Amino acid sequence: MPNLFQTLTGAELRVLKTGSGPVWTWYEYDQRRRDGGPVEHITLLDGNPPRALSSHAYIASNVQLSRLSSPVRMDIMLAFVVIDSRAAEGLTAQQLADGAAVLGLSMIDYRRVPSLNHASALQLFADRSGRSRIDGMTRFDAAYLHALYSGESGLPASQRITVIAQEIVGTAHPTGLAAHGSR
Repeated sequence: MPNLFQTLTGAELRVLKTGSGPVWTWYEYDQRRRDGGPVEHITLLDGNPPRALSSHAYIASNVQLSRLSSPVRMDIMLAFVVIDSRAAEGLTAQQLADGAAVLGLSMIDYRRVPSLNHASALQLFADRSGRSRIDGMTRFDAAYLHALYSGESGLPASQRITVIAQEIVGTAHPTGLAAHGSR
């Protein structure tokens, strides 16, 4: 089904083709105004039927401009998660579902999962030794997803990262995140 890959850039396609797994993810997203309203794509009117100049060229009207936040946000419309059957072997349905959900909602580059300092459902696909201590979504995963999807949209990446980190520490740490990140 090639249409599932039509929105990916050449670089994103190369990563999918050359990635060794055990999981692969890609997303379809839509640009929206910070308040959730639609943006209009800039179209070419060159005597042919109108067509979008680029998926990244758009007009966001009726927005409040600020140096501190972006007037446009990206909303995930679809998340694709493919898990190698060998990586899924031995996992419970709960572990598999939670791992796929965290992966699909977090937009984390799976190649960076080994550098996580806390237990996460993301580690279930690579680390067979840690499977017995991770039942599914951990406190860290829940705190991260909550922080990622709450708060003000449109913050620059550096500010958003700081807000997410502060919320994770404030939400998860007092309840035992430092002690292996168990449920």
